[in-house]
Amino acid sequence: MKQKVEDANRALKQEFESERVHHQKLVKDYARLQQRFENLQNDIQLQIPPTSLHSRSPSNVSIESESSGEKNDLVSDQITFFSLRLVTF
Repeated sequence: MKQKVEDANRALKQEFESERVHHQKLVKDYARLQQRFENLQNDIQLQIPPTSLHSRSPSNVSIESESSGEKNDLVSDQITFFSLRLVTF
């Protein structure tokens, strides 16, 4: 009788250990999938261009009506920017 109880106890411990290992594997897989989901969400956010960064002129102002001084300033800024980039590389 005592042997049967010990065998049953050993069998229950083995089953418990098996279930614990299985549960730990599921928890690990869940954490991995959750991290992958977050990474995919970040990738999607990087692929979608933010609309708030676009500067648009009002539709009633044409490019032609901008003053030539503003155009010259823009060209000058671009030349300075590219010159600085060349120096830093």
